[in-house]
Amino acid sequence: MIQANELRIGNLVYKVGDTSGDIYVADHITILMAHNYIPIPLRPEWLERAGFVNRYSKDSWNICYEFILSDRSGILQVKSGFLDENKVEDFHIAQNDSFIANAKYVHQLQNLVFALTGKEIEFK
Repeated sequence: MIQANELRIGNLVYKVGDTSGDIYVADHITILMAHNYIPIPLRPEWLERAGFVNRYSKDSWNICYEFILSDRSGILQVKSGFLDENKVEDFHIAQNDSFIANAKYVHQLQNLVFALTGKEIEFK
């Protein structure tokens, strides 16, 4: 489950008990009822949908995705070691090669990019 103070309007989440895989966009009600929602694990496919570009080969033991920040303040990098499909990875996030945070979930990445740029990530 997610804590209400972790959510912003527009964050993407799953609903507890919903096995359809439907994605919910947080609104005021979602935030008030945060205990009914669970975070979406941050995986490479989510990074790609957000416009991040893979800078290491797909068969590498490490991955590094990069995203040019909309305000041109630099490059946001998301790095991780070998991905295990059965567990949530802790991605290391850096701006211009300086570590700034860890993230495991899509909403954490959304919040970080918004904090750095004042703009929302657009997922395709």
